[in-house]
Amino acid sequence: MESIRRSEKARINELIRTNSSYISNAEKNLQRLRTMKSSDEYVRKQIEKVSQSIEEFNSKVEELNDRIIRLDNGELDNELQSNIKKATMTAKIKASQKFAEKEQKRLDKEEDSKISKEYYEKEKRNDRSGNWYGAQKFFFRTCENIPDYMIQKLSKMPVNEGHIWKGIHCYGERPNNGNGKLTMYERTYEGEQLTHEWDKDNYFLYKKDQNTRRNELVKVTPRKRML
Repeated sequence: MESIRRSEKARINELIRTNSSYISNAEKNLQRLRTMKSSDEYVRKQIEKVSQSIEEFNSKVEELNDRIIRLDNGELDNELQSNIKKATMTAKIKASQKFAEKEQKRLDKEEDSKISKEYYEKEKRNDRSGNWYGAQKFFFRTCENIPDYMIQKLSKMPVNEGHIWKGIHCYGERPNNGNGKLTMYERTYEGEQLTHEWDKDNYFLYKKDQNTRRNELVKVTPRKRML
C-alpha cells in the first residue's frame, strides 16, 4: 500500500507544480495588464479574467494539498485500491480478448473448435454470403462478459489449457506445459461440467459425475487429418 501512496503523492505533487506554474505566469500577466490604461474596457475585462483564473488555480492547489494530507492519513486507501482493481481488471480483459481472438483464428484453421464451426455453419445457412459481421460482434460481446474468476484462472493456466465461455475458447496465459494435449473446460447451461481434450490422434470428451465428482469418459473421436 505504501508504494501506491507514494505513486499517488508524486502524481499530486506534479499537478501542484503545474498549477503553481500557471499561477506564476498569470500573475506576471496581471501585473503587465495593470500597467496599461485602466480606462480601456478590454484591459479591464482581461484583468477580471486573469484574476478569476488565478483564484481557480489557487483553489485547485489548495484541494491538492488537502488531498496529500488525506493521503498521508490513509483516508484515500480504499479509493486507490478500487482504482487499481478497476484498471487491472480492464487490462486483463483487453489482454484476454486479444489473446482469445488470436487463438480462435488458429483453432478455426485446424477445425478443432466444434462450437465455432457450428455457429459458422448456422450463419452461412442464414446468409449464403457469410455473415462475418454478426460472428465478429458475437465474439467481442462475449469476450467482454468473461467473469472475473475465469480471468484469474486463465492467468495461472498454460496456453494449451483454458475455458470455453459461451462458445468462445479462452486460453491460459502461461507457457505450454509440453504434454502434447489441448485441454478445455466447459460448464454447460444445464450445469454439466465437461472436459474437452485433444491429442495428435483423438478427441476425448469427459463429463464430471455429480455424485462421485470424477470425470467419466463419454466418447473418443479420431481426429481428421488436414491435407
